[in-house]
Amino acid sequence: MAPCDRVHVGGAHYYLLEFGIEAKALMMTKIVFILFAVGLFHGAVAWAQTPATIFFAENSYSVFEESTNGAFISVFRLGDTNGTVSVHFATSDGTATAGLDYVATNGTVTFVPGERSSGFMVPIINDNITVPVKTVRLELRDPTGGAVLPGVFGAPTNYLFSWLYVNGTGDRPATVYLQFDSSPYTVSEADGAAIVSVVRQGPTSRAVTVQYTTSDGTAIAGQDYTATNGTVTFGPGEITKTISVPVRNDGVAEGTEFFKMVLSNPTGTGATLGNPIEAYVYVTDTGAGVHFSQPSFDVAENGGAAMIRVTLAGEFTNVVTVDYATSDGTAAAGQDYVATNGTLTFAPGQGSQTFSVPILNDSLVEGTETVNLTLSNPTGRVVLGSPSTGVLYINDNDSISLDSSDYDVYENDRTVTVNVQRFGDANAPVTVNYFTSDGLPSDYCCLPLPKSALAGVDYLPTAGTLALAIGETSKLFTIPILDNGRVDGDRIFTVNLIVGTFPLSQSQITIHDN
Repeated sequence: MAPCDRVHVGGAHYYLLEFGIEAKALMMTKIVFILFAVGLFHGAVAWAQTPATIFFAENSYSVFEESTNGAFISVFRLGDTNGTVSVHFATSDGTATAGLDYVATNGTVTFVPGERSSGFMVPIINDNITVPVKTVRLELRDPTGGAVLPGVFGAPTNYLFSWLYVNGTGDRPATVYLQFDSSPYTVSEADGAAIVSVVRQGPTSRAVTVQYTTSDGTAIAGQDYTATNGTVTFGPGEITKTISVPVRNDGVAEGTEFFKMVLSNPTGTGATLGNPIEAYVYVTDTGAGVHFSQPSFDVAENGGAAMIRVTLAGEFTNVVTVDYATSDGTAAAGQDYVATNGTLTFAPGQGSQTFSVPILNDSLVEGTETVNLTLSNPTGRVVLGSPSTGVLYINDNDSISLDSSDYDVYENDRTVTVNVQRFGDANAPVTVNYFTSDGLPSDYCCLPLPKSALAGVDYLPTAGTLALAIGETSKLFTIPILDNGRVDGDRIFTVNLIVGTFPLSQSQITIHDN
């Protein structure tokens, strides 16, 4: 462009002072910035009063084929930014082909008031083929809202274009990542072999290889597994290969052990190591240690003793011992059971042993109580398995409850009588407490919920203590009912029975309106 070339933007003429502009339609960005500089020379206000000018932010754009997000094409607005303006954009083939190298795109870029930059995306297709750079033609046309596109030689233009350069893999082949599909792996001694998978990510059209080897962790080659090394080869189209590492069932209870596998030396075009390249293989013992046969045990309070079974599973040839002990849960040693501890010995080939916990049968109403069970100090190359702690539940054979879950009374009956009954051992005296409360019992199940009776309005709040002597199995108490003289339908309140703080029983009492 000659020094005297004239550019027309927004009704004003400017003379360009830059030499060497190659192609006017391709270099509008340079022209606009020259205009901007000239505008500053003549005064910023003059430029701000010109119509909005929309243009490509770059002379050309570049993107790598591997880009998963595609190419962002930035578009600028200069001049008036007070209104909303827009411009239509579209792509078309240069040397790149829509559908093979990129996704054909068109639409509208809109600038809201005050906004100076925006743009649009051109999705790129990665075909994993080694190719030179290809081009996509980018077009801006038909601005709206009074905006213009920068033109040359006296008039604005309705058309502007630029180029997007799509860089293929070129001399850089697309990367193929070789790695383990996960880590860690777990295998049992009894399985015979650990199967470990190696995968590749990326192009699958070419053959690649990677080497592998094992190394000791807590597992020892020759004792717990067979040392293994070699090469994994992926042919075209193959994405997963497996490695088999023999594991040995040594017949010794020893807990879980591990060894490590490592990938190295990838070969083939574009091949490299991914993540993870180290994998830990955990070999679980077939014995899995010494442990309780179940996490909890039950015994009746009058059952005499609880038998607790301890298991040593799997194959082993050595003598194994383990200590056991009891401790208080909610049950108290000397009152509810006899504290017990000792050592269990397993001869070779013996898979289980038992110990007993004596139970004391009292005459107290106390509900189900618990004793803690613990295994410790295993010997003979054995570890504690799971569960190594347990709970013994002592089910009370003594109970006291209200004789009905539901009582009915009319307002003019004046009182309701409640019966308390004792079941089981009656060879000792027992004391229980009772009290009333508004509303329903905690286990009430049904809807709609009935109306609640109110203490002091529908009945008199009542509380007290009942003492049942030796051999006595029942006791009565009464609750006063109030005739309030209103028509208010059926109402319900609750009577509660407890011993200490331990809840025994609840019943609902329905007051029927008279």
